[in-house]
Amino acid sequence: MIQKKSKNGVTLVALVITIVVVFIIAGISISALTGQMNGITKGEQTKTEVNVDEERNALGIVVQETMNSNNKGEIEEEPLRNHLDEHIYPENYTNFEHREESKSYILQMVPTQNWYTITKDGEILDGIVNLPMIVLDKDNAELNWRETLQLNAIMRSDEGDTPITDAIWRSDDLSIVVVDDNGLVTAQEKSGVATVTVEKDGLKADCVITVKNTVTMLELSESDVTIDLSVEKTHQVTGKYYPEDADTGINLTYTIADTSIATVNQNGLITGLKNGETELTLSNDMGISTKATIKVVTSPTGIKLDRESVTTTGSFQLHATIIPETANVNTDLTWSSSNNRIVKVDDSGYVRKAGSGYAVITVKTENGKSATCQVTIKSTNTNRPSGGGGSSGGGGSSSGGGGSSSGSSGSGGSSSSSSSNNNGWSPEGLLAGAAGAAIGAAVAGPVGAVVGGVIGVVAGIFGQGNSNKGSSSSGSSSSSSSSSSSSSSSSSSSSSGGSSCVADGTLITLANGEKVKVEDLTGDETLLVWNMFTGEYDEASIGYIINHDGEHSKHKIIHAYFSDGTDIEIIKDHGFYDIELNKYISLTETNYKEYIGHHFVKQTSNNQLEKIKLVNVIIEEKYTGVYEVVTNKHLTCFTNDILSVSAMIEEFCNIFEIDRETISYNQERMEADIEKYGLFTYEDFEEYIPEEAFELYNVQYLKIPMSKGYIKQEEINFLIKYYHENIDKLIKKNVTLF
Repeated sequence: MIQKKSKNGVTLVALVITIVVVFIIAGISISALTGQMNGITKGEQTKTEVNVDEERNALGIVVQETMNSNNKGEIEEEPLRNHLDEHIYPENYTNFEHREESKSYILQMVPTQNWYTITKDGEILDGIVNLPMIVLDKDNAELNWRETLQLNAIMRSDEGDTPITDAIWRSDDLSIVVVDDNGLVTAQEKSGVATVTVEKDGLKADCVITVKNTVTMLELSESDVTIDLSVEKTHQVTGKYYPEDADTGINLTYTIADTSIATVNQNGLITGLKNGETELTLSNDMGISTKATIKVVTSPTGIKLDRESVTTTGSFQLHATIIPETANVNTDLTWSSSNNRIVKVDDSGYVRKAGSGYAVITVKTENGKSATCQVTIKSTNTNRPSGGGGSSGGGGSSSGGGGSSSGSSGSGGSSSSSSSNNNGWSPEGLLAGAAGAAIGAAVAGPVGAVVGGVIGVVAGIFGQGNSNKGSSSSGSSSSSSSSSSSSSSSSSSSSSGGSSCVADGTLITLANGEKVKVEDLTGDETLLVWNMFTGEYDEASIGYIINHDGEHSKHKIIHAYFSDGTDIEIIKDHGFYDIELNKYISLTETNYKEYIGHHFVKQTSNNQLEKIKLVNVIIEEKYTGVYEVVTNKHLTCFTNDILSVSAMIEEFCNIFEIDRETISYNQERMEADIEKYGLFTYEDFEEYIPEEAFELYNVQYLKIPMSKGYIKQEEINFLIKYYHENIDKLIKKNVTLF
């Protein structure tokens, strides 16, 4: 039975004084007293004859000697047991218990069967007393760095347990753990052992906390790894543990489930062996792990066709073989024809005749490996005269000849105007040659007139300005008079005197986002353009498309490659916006090295603009057509998604200073130039070109580059002469005009 604290309880001081007085009066020695207790235990007296006061007095002596033995002023278990055994003897007491929570001791005396409680301060209480004490729900715990633990304390007494809400909490090492006023323990970023103590009303309880920095999570740098045996047979992955400064569980191991597909070393370097899929595991010695999927594949390293060239009068089948045979990705093939008017090819490689002439069939894998077959389709009509279509061609030549004849006077006008202006130019002199071209082309109708006048001036003015142009500026009359007879000259000559641009297969972006090969354009399309005045996407009709080659012939190709995989094939030159130089430049065979590493502008799939870097240029030869595309008003277009302009007129887009951030004209500088130099009005040109042409080609702005001296009269003379001589050839070669 648990008893309450007896009224007979006395303090240590009172007990000692009483014992001393009794000993003095009675003359009783300690040895006699303990001997008497020993005698009682041996049965010489009955239980009822034992003096309870003597029992308590003996316990008092034991307590006194125990406290004197350690100089701490507290009762400790081992000294107490020693003194009990020495003075009272083990057979005289039983059921000894140390109650650590309250640092108290209970025991039962055998002679009387009485229970006593001895406090840590040496107080002897009758019965078993649950002293008020603080109890924690944990005596010890382990935490990781930055981990938390909520400790809960209660006050335990005879009346029961009561939660403690206003105790004092403290840590004996704040570098290891801290504790708040509610008992929430937080481990710090340091490993070690600390004691958290809760205290109230002089009572205390402790919890020993051990802090370790243990790995809680592992991570691989990639969850899905693909190794292409055709590209690189090894792949490096990196394993990490968290927290990164952990000191436990940091030894990592890499393993591969199927080592016939791939292997891995203990640095995370994976080596692919054969096509297949397996699993990589990263683990530590604490049983924590993470996994990644490993796929080993083989992509094509090449492709070949069963025939490199075919000459036939009908359709036929081509067969492609992918190299190596183990290739299992990027194996879908795309077939294309360089000229669908000659032959078409389906997805199986079956080539169907569409006309007669020359074309190239190309088959390409998904990763860009390609092979070609040169196809010549012969006409089955053996009675047809060679150079078919001669009648219509002759008609074209006749009209062209008329244009050339009239054009000589235009050239003369150009010469006379050249000497009439000290600045080297004048509207009258500039357009006299264009007027001659327009009159000469009148046989071809109003469209021919616009081409002769406007293309010759606008497209010509902003040409390259090289020495060839200057040398060609003389002899305008004699050259123009021979235009008719030269109309049947080879296709290569028609592209050699002026700008070329892009090859067959170049994709032109329409306003609706559709991509159309340049050779398939009809001239009726509306193209996506970049508005240099607003810095935004816009749309414009086609000003002109020139097929400089007419029929395919072998050309030197400037094959430009960009950082995102985009490439474009150029013949002679083509204009692009260079971000570093902040202007449109003309990329040519002789200057391309200057621009490698420069960034250009590309349209993205969501109609944004992104930077792409020119990384390489390869000069090669191929059979192709040669096309030049210019849009009305804006002049620009997107070729293979790259912001472009014909190389003949790229300088026209550089009239005003460009804001690099918006890729638009700097409004402030533009307004200043206009205020300083002024603009042409249509009245300056109404004798020479239609007002529509004046507006479509922004002729009003030509006054600024002329006033700045960017354009020389000899360049103008050359370009007027060039377009004047070649306009009939361009028309006869099925040029799409406006």
